[in-house]
Amino acid sequence: MEAIYQHEFSRACYLILGCNLFLTPEWKSLSSNGRVDFQIKSVKWAIECVREGDRLDEHVSRFQLGGTYYPMIISGEIRDYILLDFRTSKPRKARGMVAFSSGSTNADRLDAVPFLYFIVYSDNYTTYEIYDAKLNIVVNKTGLLQ
Repeated sequence: MEAIYQHEFSRACYLILGCNLFLTPEWKSLSSNGRVDFQIKSVKWAIECVREGDRLDEHVSRFQLGGTYYPMIISGEIRDYILLDFRTSKPRKARGMVAFSSGSTNADRLDAVPFLYFIVYSDNYTTYEIYDAKLNIVVNKTGLLQ
């Protein structure tokens, strides 16, 4: 199911942005063994996708100190990044602790992760809304392109 969201994300980017954007799927860097779902080489952006919150804490920790993608950030191969959680229901509340190799504190809550966004589809996938990690609405209900 996650692959379906990734393919649709790639298709939508191409449809909206055309040839001006080249997404590299499953990008592997020279400085890390990890592979991000997409990289936009021209601006050094990384895009990671999950579905229905599956292993969300693990995906967040990959970008943090000690995480798989952190060497890519330090080396400059990644300048900015985003984690998109594609889902069919809005999270009830921001989730609890984020665990990563250097330990976690109360400050490490998912609601304090500025690069996390939830894309919430309607039951029939005809509309979506986007929320930030604090569950503030970023994009109101929008119809999908046919």
